[in-house]
Amino acid sequence: MRSSRLRLARLTIARLATKSLSRKLTLPVHPSLMPPHPSLRISSHCASPIYSPLDPLSSSCRPTSGDTERPRAERQQLLKRITQLLPTAAASLPRVLQMPFAPHEHPGLPRNHIGVMVDETQPSTLIAYTLASAEYFDYLRQQAAQPADASTASPHFQHQFADRNANFYCQVFFAPQFRELRRAMMAADANYDEENGFIASLTNCIRWDVNGGKSGAHFCKMADERFVMKQMSRAEAASVLAFIPHYLRYARQGQESAAPTALAKIAGIFRIGFKNTATGQAMRQDVVIMENLFYGRTITRIFDLKGSMRSRYAQVTGKNDVLMDENLMESLAENPLYLKHHSKVVLERAILYDTDFLAGLDIMDYSLLVGIDEEKQELVVGIIDYIRTFTWDKRLEMYVKSSGILGSAPAALATTAGIFGSMPTVVSPKLYKQRFSGAMNRYFLMVPSKWSAMADL
Repeated sequence: MRSSRLRLARLTIARLATKSLSRKLTLPVHPSLMPPHPSLRISSHCASPIYSPLDPLSSSCRPTSGDTERPRAERQQLLKRITQLLPTAAASLPRVLQMPFAPHEHPGLPRNHIGVMVDETQPSTLIAYTLASAEYFDYLRQQAAQPADASTASPHFQHQFADRNANFYCQVFFAPQFRELRRAMMAADANYDEENGFIASLTNCIRWDVNGGKSGAHFCKMADERFVMKQMSRAEAASVLAFIPHYLRYARQGQESAAPTALAKIAGIFRIGFKNTATGQAMRQDVVIMENLFYGRTITRIFDLKGSMRSRYAQVTGKNDVLMDENLMESLAENPLYLKHHSKVVLERAILYDTDFLAGLDIMDYSLLVGIDEEKQELVVGIIDYIRTFTWDKRLEMYVKSSGILGSAPAALATTAGIFGSMPTVVSPKLYKQRFSGAMNRYFLMVPSKWSAMADL
């Protein structure tokens, strides 16, 4: 009897042990602490989130009424917390991203090989973008492939480009010819890579307000101060196409013969414009880009000289002052401008050649721009504003002023008496040449030397 009970107890224990060994040991673990595994899944049936084998018949994961209610409540509580947090997070984020570029900047235009970005507030960027475009290089290659005497070849290049907000236009006048002229201009400057250097200079310009000028033209100076851009008047724009071929021929002949010239070099003639539909801004200009005569110089005083004493006095403001003939005569009384014999001869010949060339084309009203570099004790000179021809409005102005209606001496009397200083500022091109050359000869005196006495013999 006792032995049978003992066997029954052993059998029961054995069965319990077998049953306990058949069960798997499971420990509650948070899902974030377990690495993902393809053979494991988070049990949604157990009271606590655990990882268990994919065995839906496992007795340890069979759902009970209490197990199904707790995860559902937890999920609802979690969703409630998320919905409470979402409005706060959304309010802290910007609903619309701010554009990093201003409305006048246009980075969305097709990219060129230099990466020029057009800026409406800097008109020179329209020219730089055109000169760096693939269309411009294709045009130059086509021009180079054509015979030199081809009548169908147009020397002007037109370029139109646009983005979603603005349309742009740039016309390059005498594009191949000015490209060659710029190559000769930049050859002596080691800091510039010919055409790429010119384009890079045009990518950044600033408005240049000049005090003393009477034309009212708008000026821009490149940030590196290598070039100056001037807006041409209607009269200048009307006559520029007829004048430029003569100028290019004269410049080429001067380079070949090494003749002295004082004409400020023209780097290009352009017509630019744009219309921005987003801002309503629009612009159209005819501009000329010229070398900056005072590039790399320390200029203390600037004079714009025409050889006339009529209304040629500028008030000194101390900021970008451009003085005139009467200001110079006041200054010469105390500080004469003396030139060495060689410099005097070169200046006289340059003015003679240049004024003969301009008078032959009925061009007048040009000026000699003079800068005093006191650091190097040098004068920097150049003839500017020589594009406009002797048109009907200038003829009318000359007639009114020379007739004495405005109180000035008639031109005939002034010529007879030799008092060029009292003549009107507007005269005929030939008379203007005589007055201009004579005045420049008087303004700049020559330092006497031992060679001066021999020259008088």
